[in-house]
Amino acid sequence: MDPYLYEESRQRMARLARNFGIAALVCSFMFGSLFFVVIGFACLSVLIAFLSKGKKPRIDNAAKVGMAAGLLGTVITLAMLGNTVYKLYNDADYRNNVIETSEKMYGDMYRELYGIDIAETFNNFFGGNK
Repeated sequence: MDPYLYEESRQRMARLARNFGIAALVCSFMFGSLFFVVIGFACLSVLIAFLSKGKKPRIDNAAKVGMAAGLLGTVITLAMLGNTVYKLYNDADYRNNVIETSEKMYGDMYRELYGIDIAETFNNFFGGNK
């Protein structure tokens, strides 16, 4: 195998890892509710960063930036998700606002599909009364 071709391929993967990491970080700020997208980009950035190492003893700086940005995006997204779940369990006003908004947007369709109100589902899952 040509060593120059190998090095070019490894550098391309390091840049790809950096790009996925930055995408994960940007998505964590913009799409906090779509946590699976952020975690997917973050996992890809970490995986590609490790793969870009190849047979070298150290990971390139671009790959390190991608890995750090992906992990930071994951931490931010999981913190936002945890905060939302905590508020749904413990803050009755927040839970009622979510229920009211959900009823306005999906109330009739949800009732037709499942036969119960959204408020009943939320209260069964998170506890509390409306």
